Amino acid sequence: MQYTNRLPSEKDMIWLSKLTTSYPVTRREILRIARMWNFKPEVVSFLRLFAPDQLFETRTDFVARCESLALLIRQEWEAPKETIQSPQD
Repeated sequence: MQYTNRLPSEKDMIWLSKLTTSYPVTRREILRIARMWNFKPEVVSFLRLFAPDQLFETRTDFVARCESLALLIRQEWEAPKETIQSPQD
């Protein structure tokens, strides 16, 4: 995935889920709400990782999927980097 931006805080994602009053909601709509409420750039860039037509059924679904994605990104960051060694002559 190679996501290099700062991850949003869980607090920001919960607050965004509360500002989104109508569920189910698409990523496109939740992104519009985040921009309308002037959420930090890391929230906007993180939301863009989901497909534009991604559907979140409930607040809990939205927050849980954000947490899962953030966990995957952290695991990727913490994973040992593989190095390719050239064959020795």
